[in-house]
Amino acid sequence: MATRVLTDASVVVNAIDLSDHVKSVTVTLDRNMQDDTAMGHTAQTESPGLKANSLSVTFLQDFAAGEVDATLWPLYDAATSHTVVVKETSAAASPTNPKYTLTGYISSYNPIGGSVGDQHTTDVSWVNGAAAGIGRTTS
Repeated sequence: MATRVLTDASVVVNAIDLSDHVKSVTVTLDRNMQDDTAMGHTAQTESPGLKANSLSVTFLQDFAAGEVDATLWPLYDAATSHTVVVKETSAAASPTNPKYTLTGYISSYNPIGGSVGDQHTTDVSWVNGAAAGIGRTTS
């Protein structure tokens, strides 16, 4: 079995490539499970419900034009729906480098935080804003 080390993740927010500022990224594919246990069952059962997808990124903060804060603040402030595209590597999308696309909203943005001497990072979370949830493509 081949293992992989995440060293070249690609994160593009609203068509702005912020990959060179990414410290970590997580694409979360959840479903709200629905209890469908009924009389006569001897164990609890559940069925998959709606998707509850989300995305989180830790960026190295940068306040320069066209960088992290200049990209994220207007999207957060205006509650504007936008796309975030994540790939394992910066190479083109392929069967071995799928592209995950979330269309949604910034639910949490921490532009300033840390302790003395810490590297200035910012944590950002997105929630799904599209009926289909996060999409996965290989081209």
